[in-house]
Amino acid sequence: MIVVVPTNPDLSSKTEDQSSLPRKYDAGVQASSQDPPMAQSQDKIARGQALKSNKRQKHVQISEAEETISNSRVQDASISRQSLAVPPAPAPAPTPSPSPPLSLSSKILSHDYSSTRRIKVEAPISIDTFLGILARAPLLCTITVTLSLDAAQQKHLVRNVFWHSLESLYLNVSINPKSLLESLALHSLTRLTIDARHGSFAREDMGLHQLLVNSGCALTRLALIDVYPTRAELMRCLRTPACATLQTLVVRSTVQSSALTPYVRRYVDAGMLRDLARVEADGELLCPKLEKLELSYCHCTAEDFVKMVKKRVERGPFAIRYAFLQRDPPSAKVVKELRALAWATKHVFKFKELQPRVISVS
Repeated sequence: MIVVVPTNPDLSSKTEDQSSLPRKYDAGVQASSQDPPMAQSQDKIARGQALKSNKRQKHVQISEAEETISNSRVQDASISRQSLAVPPAPAPAPTPSPSPPLSLSSKILSHDYSSTRRIKVEAPISIDTFLGILARAPLLCTITVTLSLDAAQQKHLVRNVFWHSLESLYLNVSINPKSLLESLALHSLTRLTIDARHGSFAREDMGLHQLLVNSGCALTRLALIDVYPTRAELMRCLRTPACATLQTLVVRSTVQSSALTPYVRRYVDAGMLRDLARVEADGELLCPKLEKLELSYCHCTAEDFVKMVKKRVERGPFAIRYAFLQRDPPSAKVVKELRALAWATKHVFKFKELQPRVISVS
């Protein structure tokens, strides 16, 4: 059977138009599908790189922000700790280490003696310290010192230490002062006392004669207290030019024991009295200007004692202080004779008997 379909030009044109649409679409697809693939890949790479760059920038910004926050937190924590922490206590000032105490010698020699005229040192000192005082005191006139026991060990002394201004020297000695006295030359010395009442040394040679020879001084007073050189040594001293001007002589003993014996010459014997009454070669008595004499303790006869006194009174005013070893008939006889002498000389002569101690001679 054959069916004839009538033709409609409008419809056919529509059909053609509709049929042409897919072809045109396909043609567009085909046209687009025909673009080069390299361009597509480059676009993708560019878009990926842009994304990655954005991510990195954001990451860097985040890291910087975190670091800033962290630093601020650390600073805040440090400030908080400083505000809350107790301030440290100040370090104690360093205490200076105590300096060693000065020795007695250093203390004595540390003083300024440049204008000192009188010094008295009661504590025992060495010979070196004594000489150090003299070197530091150019105007010194009077000094009283006590020499210590260890001074006996000092043998290396300078000879002839000239000291013109020293006029009075009082030495308390518990050692033999020979090494010191032989090292001095005191040209202005007028008063010399050697006191050995606390000493226990041999007194035969103490360097006294050498001191007087070195000094060439003019003594007016010489006192020997518990110092008993031999009779020969004492007479050598009294015959020096230094004793030609002597006005006062003291030979005193304070010993109150049986150690007072003729052997150690710890008393005034008849031989010394005869020397004091002897006229020298120049027609003068020994120590011609002697006006005051102290003798203790005497161990002699009344005749020897009175004879010596009469000799001294004949030369001018004279005063004597004396003590015998014990009250005995010689002492009473001496007092009687001296009273008569004092009355006869119209009080030009004076005497005083010292209170005797009970001392026996062994």
